Amino acid sequence: MSVTAILLAVTLFVFPQKASAQFEVRFGISGYPASVNSYYYDEDGFSYFGDYYNKSMSQMYSDYNADSYSTGTISLEINYYLRNWLALSMDLGYNHIWSKRYNGINDSYVGKQSANAFYVIPEIRFTYLHHPAVILYSAVGTGIGLYDNFKELDSKVLPEIQMVPIGIMLGRKLFGFAEFGCGTVYCGCKAGIGYRF
Repeated sequence: MSVTAILLAVTLFVFPQKASAQFEVRFGISGYPASVNSYYYDEDGFSYFGDYYNKSMSQMYSDYNADSYSTGTISLEINYYLRNWLALSMDLGYNHIWSKRYNGINDSYVGKQSANAFYVIPEIRFTYLHHPAVILYSAVGTGIGLYDNFKELDSKVLPEIQMVPIGIMLGRKLFGFAEFGCGTVYCGCKAGIGYRF
């Protein structure tokens, strides 16, 4: 057995406080993941103001991408409380990225490029304050990302890690939440609504 599993088992035995609610379902949206930009664009389309000295003539006048846009990571979470201070989560996420593409010679519109990313992230969540209407927590998770139409990736499946240093949930059965996170799924804020069973 790993050290983490032993510590978890000992902690559950020493602190046998049962959770007041067993399940939560949360729906949220978070910011733009910084890593996705470099995954999607090929070398010629990444920057219109690139290093022309190291490019051939055909590369300098090849088609290019305009600004990229993203839905942000849209996620559905299912949380199971082992104790009031400890929960296990499964986070399923989706992100859509798109950009318009233009002709490198006359700047005419060529078409749109798009890509998709799907995330499956099991998480463990630690609660600092567990009040019926206010919960403060942190979380960490690692899982996989499935990437579709990301040109520079050698593999369509990549490892992912996400950390949440601080998060808050406000409400009883129906609640809202906001958290600050950093990792490969999103960097910045995530917010949404949820329901406790």
